Amino acid sequence: MHRFGGFVSMRTLQDQSKKPYEINISLFDAMKGTRRGEDHWQAQRFLCSQIIMLGMHRVFLLFQGLSQKRTEA
Repeated sequence: MHRFGGFVSMRTLQDQSKKPYEINISLFDAMKGTRRGEDHWQAQRFLCSQIIMLGMHRVFLLFQGLSQKRTEA
């Protein structure tokens, strides 16, 4: 994440060791590449991530709709 402009916040544990806590980076910047480095798939990778998130929201709405009880009119 550092290579793509991100910052990793660390937290200190009781034994004074440090552990990653959160990553501060925009999602679009995080999609610049993989562990191997930057590549030319950033826009496609970002669009794919958005499609997956929208799809997950639709699945949630489907299950929410199926779990509701019918009301008598």
